Amino acid sequence: WHTARMPTVLLCARRADLPGTDFQRAAMRAGVTLQLMTDDEERPEAAMAVDVRRRPEHVRAALDALAGTPVDGVLVLSDALAW
Repeated sequence: WHTARMPTVLLCARRADLPGTDFQRAAMRAGVTLQLMTDDEERPEAAMAVDVRRRPEHVRAALDALAGTPVDGVLVLSDALAW
């Protein structure tokens, strides 16, 4: 018996950019898993922390945080997180 994996969308945003839980509800309706990546110190428990300073080692840390998590799409809500 094989169960198909739900697609995963990586949402890169600051907590202040997230109006309520609209993104989570939309993801559920679309049948996707939403993974939040943020530099916000008051991030939700399941969110991945990133440092948005433009340094290559910070990109590596963000990629390492995703290790083993297939990502099917990326949605960026913050210019600082887009780079």
